[in-house]
Amino acid sequence: MKRLFVGAMFGLSFQVVADTRVLLEDLRWGNRLLILDSRPDSERYVGRILELAPAEDVHERRLLVFLVQENGVVEFTASGRLRSSFLSEEGLLDKLGGSDVALVGLDGEVKSRYLASDFSWTDLFSRIDAMLMRQREIWRSARGR
Repeated sequence: MKRLFVGAMFGLSFQVVADTRVLLEDLRWGNRLLILDSRPDSERYVGRILELAPAEDVHERRLLVFLVQENGVVEFTASGRLRSSFLSEEGLLDKLGGSDVALVGLDGEVKSRYLASDFSWTDLFSRIDAMLMRQREIWRSARGR
């Protein structure tokens, strides 16, 4: 299983690709979001979370990963890159609601919040796979649509 690589955030060099202008509302119905607070208080857990991210499972579930940093928001891509993002830090912080990690569903609503120390990809994928929209995706995929 391919894993995402994120060593870059914590002192190693990383490549930031061209800015992509996207509004949070534009992602509704197209992607689920995983929002991580990587500001200093929870930064130590973020590297571990992203390092263990199974790229194929993230992609299959149409999950975009955003990191809220001191200096703005970046998207963590499936190729292990950080891409600057137009998304408002305030909008994402609202979704976090004081937690370290938040899952936002296709409908734009927060489905789950986690402390970074308690986060598990297995639990996240189980929650996503139990959602009605995801069940439909699985059913359609099994039928070859």
